Amino acid sequence: MLLLICFQTFGLLLIGQGAGAAQMLRPQDVEAAVRASLAGNAPVAQIEVVECSQTAVSGRIEFPLSGAARPSVFHRDQPFLWRGRVISDSGAEHAAWARVCVVTKRKVVRTLVNLSAGTVLKPEQMESVEGLAYPLLKQKVEAPADYAGLCLKRSVTAQTRLSRELVEIPPLVRRGSRVEVEAIAGQTRLKFEAEAHANGRLGGRIELMNLRSGKPFWGIVSGVGSVLIAIK
Repeated sequence: MLLLICFQTFGLLLIGQGAGAAQMLRPQDVEAAVRASLAGNAPVAQIEVVECSQTAVSGRIEFPLSGAARPSVFHRDQPFLWRGRVISDSGAEHAAWARVCVVTKRKVVRTLVNLSAGTVLKPEQMESVEGLAYPLLKQKVEAPADYAGLCLKRSVTAQTRLSRELVEIPPLVRRGSRVEVEAIAGQTRLKFEAEAHANGRLGGRIELMNLRSGKPFWGIVSGVGSVLIAIK
């Protein structure tokens, strides 16, 4: 007769078995142990055991969080390796492993319209929807406000799920824009306009073109649409 006891606090499964041949590790055993480990983080996670090791089972099955490989954010449908162990009644440990998919749901943000690279996102261009999340990754609930004011690194189509890899803080100076240049030489200060030849962020060094002479020069981005040159 088989006895199954799941201790959720410790992420383990205890199996006692009567006389007969040793039972091998089964997907449902792995699922129960994994679910016990996730009880504090994601009690309603969807768990699929794709395959598991052929480990003889007699005693305690553990699949602790420390044995889970970090799942890929970019391949959400791909299983990942989770290492565990079977501890016999005598205390001997036997390695076990499984390839599993573990997902839950959280609020994510996606675009409502097609947007080109360099677009500074506005709340009305986005919506909040239910999406997949991974209990083993630190992923918080998102809202359009989290992305508003950020700049797209590349063009995206409508209904594209946004992520931090797709956005960046917008540059203070944009390529092709006119900027105010302040040249400082001792106590002398001179201001004039120039054209930026590259995007620039605060403290970044960019190439510009003098609008009067057409000659290129370099300066340091000091603010929105402004560049500083220190002449020694």
